[in-house]
Amino acid sequence: MSKWLAVILWALSAFTVFSQTIVWKGKAGAGFIVHFHSGDETNVAELIQRIEKALPELQDQLGSTLTQPARIYLASSQGEFDQITHGQLPSWSQGVSYPESGAIVLKSPQFSHDIAIFQTTAIHELAHLLIAVKAGTAVPRWLTEGLALMLSGEGPGKPLLPISRALWASKLLSLEDVENVDSYSHNEAELAYVESYNAVEFLIKCYGWETLRRILGDMGAGHSWNDALSAQTGLDQAGFEADWRTNLQKSYRWMILLDAQTLVFGGMTALVLIVGVMAWQRRRRIYRQWEADGENEIL
Repeated sequence: MSKWLAVILWALSAFTVFSQTIVWKGKAGAGFIVHFHSGDETNVAELIQRIEKALPELQDQLGSTLTQPARIYLASSQGEFDQITHGQLPSWSQGVSYPESGAIVLKSPQFSHDIAIFQTTAIHELAHLLIAVKAGTAVPRWLTEGLALMLSGEGPGKPLLPISRALWASKLLSLEDVENVDSYSHNEAELAYVESYNAVEFLIKCYGWETLRRILGDMGAGHSWNDALSAQTGLDQAGFEADWRTNLQKSYRWMILLDAQTLVFGGMTALVLIVGVMAWQRRRRIYRQWEADGENEIL
C-alpha cells in the first residue's frame, strides 16, 4: 500500500468514526459547512462571515476552486481536538486540514480564547485545501505552509529576527527540514514557518504569481515538484534554495543588531568586561602604591 493511499484511508476512517460518535450542530456557508457544539453559535456566525469574504479571494489568487464543500469542525476542548486528530499534532497547533477528505479541525475560541487566531487559522487551513485541489498532496511542506501564511495574512506580521539569529548561529533549517515541523518545539516551528513564508515571498518576488500558479498546475497534472519548478524557473529545489539562502545572507544577517535581547545581552557582556577592566586597573594602582610605600619605609 502506498504512503498516500494509507494516509487517505486513515483520514477517511478517522473522520467517519468521530463524526458518528460526537454530536455536532451544523451551519452551512457558501462552499463550506461548520460543525460545532452549543456555546459556539456567535463564533460560528463570525467565522462564516470571515470565510465568505476570504474564500473568493483565495480561489482567485490560486486559480483553484473547492471540488466539494469544506467540512470545518470546532473542537471545544484540547481533549476533543486530540481525539479528532488522533493525538498527531503538537500542543502549539491551532488547527489542521485533511485535503484527502476536505476536512478542517480547529480549536474553538471556547478554550483557545483567541478569536483572531481562530479565524486566521481557518483561512490558513482553507488555503491548504485549495492548494491541494490545484497541485495534489505532494507539494513540499515549506511551500504549502508559506503560501497559506501569505494568503491568510499571517506572514507579513511574523518577525524575521529568528532568521537572523539562525544565520548567526548556523542553525538555519533547510527547506526539506520543514517537512518535520509537527515534531518541533514551538520555537523551532516558528523558525520553520518564518523560513517557509520568506522562501515563498522570495519565489514570488523573483518569478511572479503567475509562475507559481503554473508550477502548482504542473504538479496537479502529475509532474513532480522538481520537474515543475525547473520547467517554470530553470532551477531545481537545490538551485532555488541556494539563491534564497544567498538573499537571506544579504538581507537579514545584520538584522540581529535590532534584536533587543541581543542588545541587552551584548550590553551586559560589555558592562561586565568594562567593570572587570576597571577593577583590574584599580588593583594594579593599589599594588603599586603598596610597593611605593614599602620602598619609602626602607629608605
